[in-house]
Amino acid sequence: MNKNNLIYIFIICFTLISCGKNRIKLISENSNLILPKDFKILQNETQSTGIADFEINIMLQFDENNFQKIIHQVDSLILVDPNWKSSNNEYYYENFTNQSEPSNIKIYKHNKTLKFVFNHI
Repeated sequence: MNKNNLIYIFIICFTLISCGKNRIKLISENSNLILPKDFKILQNETQSTGIADFEINIMLQFDENNFQKIIHQVDSLILVDPNWKSSNNEYYYENFTNQSEPSNIKIYKHNKTLKFVFNHI
């Protein structure tokens, strides 16, 4: 493998890593939820849903301490943001303000996970 091939591979890897982090930033940008620094990424992918349309799916899992921080934030956000709702075992967030880029979040208490879906229509 020559030097140019190694540089090309490095650029591709760096680009893919950067895109993954930017996708995770969408959670905070769309919901005002501040994520803790430590979490496990279970899913982080973009899927094509048509010619120019795509869907971003992210699933994060938290340890007990960081999950409690998320829950505390959401309990506060529910009081000021009507997009946040709760049930016995889940929290929900639905944002359809921008019809061409709706997003939603589900937070599952039983396994300490957060599922984020962002659509570009």
